Amino acid sequence: MLKVDIFVNPSLFYFPTSRYFWDIHWFPVWFFRREIKKTGINIRFKSMRSFSYDKMGDIICFSSYFFFSNKGNYTYKFYQPRVPLKCFEELKKREKRIIWFDMEDGSGSIHHQLLDFVDKYYKKQILKDLSLYNKKPWVLSYHTDFYSRKYNFKALEESIPQPIYHLKNKYKNKIGLSWNYALHDYRSLGRSKLAYSISKLNDYKINLKYKAPRKINEYELSARFSPRNFQRKKLLEFVRESFPKKKIGMGYLNRNLYFKELQNTDAVLSPFGYGEPCFRDIETFIAGAALIKPNMDHIKTWPDLYHDQETYIAIPWEIEKWKETIPNILNNKNLLYEVAKNGQNMFKKIWEKKGILEFVNHFRSLILDC
Repeated sequence: MLKVDIFVNPSLFYFPTSRYFWDIHWFPVWFFRREIKKTGINIRFKSMRSFSYDKMGDIICFSSYFFFSNKGNYTYKFYQPRVPLKCFEELKKREKRIIWFDMEDGSGSIHHQLLDFVDKYYKKQILKDLSLYNKKPWVLSYHTDFYSRKYNFKALEESIPQPIYHLKNKYKNKIGLSWNYALHDYRSLGRSKLAYSISKLNDYKINLKYKAPRKINEYELSARFSPRNFQRKKLLEFVRESFPKKKIGMGYLNRNLYFKELQNTDAVLSPFGYGEPCFRDIETFIAGAALIKPNMDHIKTWPDLYHDQETYIAIPWEIEKWKETIPNILNNKNLLYEVAKNGQNMFKKIWEKKGILEFVNHFRSLILDC
C-alpha cells in the first residue's frame, strides 16, 4: 500500500462550517478516499500540527495553502525567505517524492522557484502554450495582461516588480493538471445550513438539487458579479447600456435567492475572475441555465466541461466584438436551451459511477506519475 500524505490548510477539517471551504479543492479526494484506497493508495490528510519529518509517507503532497499566512492576509509564507524550500530540501535528503498542488485560480502563474525541488507541479488549469510561462509572470491573471496591452491601461501587477523566469525544458514534464471547480462540494446550493450540515451524516451521497432547463424563464440573463477586473467592469457596462428592456439580474443577492433566480434564467454571463473557470460556471450547470463565457481555448483544465456551442457559448475577449455577438446569443432561445441541457448533462456525469471512477483513476495517475 502506497502511503500518500497530503498537507493542507487546517480548515479542511472543519466540515461543514464556512472555514471548511478554504481548502475545498481536496473535497473529491476526501469524499472518494475509500475508492482511492482500493487502488493501493492510502491517503492521510495532515496539518501543521502533525508535521514530522520522521513520520512521512512515501509521497508528500502539499497544498499551496499549507504555507498560507496564519494572519489571514493574501501573502504566502513562502514569499518570506525559503520557508517551503527548506522543507523540500530536507525531504529530498530523506528521498521523499514531492508533489505541489498550486491552489491559485489563474492559469498564467507558476512558482518557478519550486520546480528545482518538486517532482510534480499540478494546477487546476494551465496554458496550452507552455512557452508563455517564459514571459513576465502574471501576478493576477493572463487575461489582465491581454487587456492591459490591447486597451492601454495599467494593470495592478505591472506596478509590482517581477523577476522573469524561463521554463526549462527539463521542467515542462513536471507541470500537469489536477482538477477544477467542477469537483468541489455543491451540496449546499439551494439548501439551508441545517440541511447541509445533516448531509455530512450521509457523506457518500451527492444529492445535488438540479433544475431541468426550460425554454421560457422569467430572466433572460444573470450578470451578478463584481467589477473585480477590467473584463468584468466592461461587461457590466455593456450589459447595462445594451439591454435596458431585458429582465436581467445584476448586483448583489442573497445566496439562496441568487440560486433560485438562476433556476429561472435563460443564460448566465460568467466572466473571468482571478482565473478562467469559476464557481458560477458550475452553479449555472446545476441551475439548468446556459453558460456564456469568454473563450476558453487558451487553457487546459480537467474535467473539461468547456465545449463551445455545446456546453457553453464562447464570447470574444475583444470588447468591440460584444455588440454583435452577445445580443445574437441571447435572442437564440433554441441554442440557449440546448447548451443548458448539454452542460447540465455533462456535469451530472462527473458524479455518476463512471465519472467517479474517472476521477479516482485521474488522481491515481497524478500520484503514480510522480
